[in-house]
Amino acid sequence: MLLALAGEQMVDTLSWRHKTAEAEAALRRELAVDLSYAAEQEALGVCASRYIDILQRAVATNRPDIIARLYRLGPPTDPHPWRVDTWTAALDAQAPDHMAPERVQAYSLAARFVNSEESQQWELVDLYSEAMAGRFGRLTEPSVASDELKTADRLRANEARRADITRAFLTTSRESLGIQPSTERAAEFRSAVQDCEAKLKTLPPIQAR
Repeated sequence: MLLALAGEQMVDTLSWRHKTAEAEAALRRELAVDLSYAAEQEALGVCASRYIDILQRAVATNRPDIIARLYRLGPPTDPHPWRVDTWTAALDAQAPDHMAPERVQAYSLAARFVNSEESQQWELVDLYSEAMAGRFGRLTEPSVASDELKTADRLRANEARRADITRAFLTTSRESLGIQPSTERAAEFRSAVQDCEAKLKTLPPIQAR
């Protein structure tokens, strides 16, 4: 009887070890993709700052035509499908119950970072859209110009907040889990950064009208 129970326990232990290893492998693959999005965002940070600088100067100098050109160029952000599906699946399967506590904590933190990244992403998409209202003119009206500048300030603050989240996500994943960004789409991401910088260079110098 005791031998049978010991045998069952051994089989159960081996089964959970296999399930946990599979869950971690899936988690690491998904996080590596999310981290590649984060790495792209970090690289786009300089271009985003320049974009907001141009937007603010355009508002201050009454240049709705420049804002219209920014609108046609598109915002310096590239929305991505951030995912934590494998972490949700692992929780449902009770896999974390069989992981070391520090690894569970690290994966949980990484999942929270991913959710924050997605939230910041869509908030910024909305703010960039809102900031483009200046292309319709009326910047000589103090209330309109003030609202535009407030939106630009919110953009800069949100970009800074996202940069902090991104930096923490990249650092924590590397140091606590040993996960690096996936390189599968590295060329595409480098192209996004280069494209952003090239587009801004097409804009003329801003002078007041």
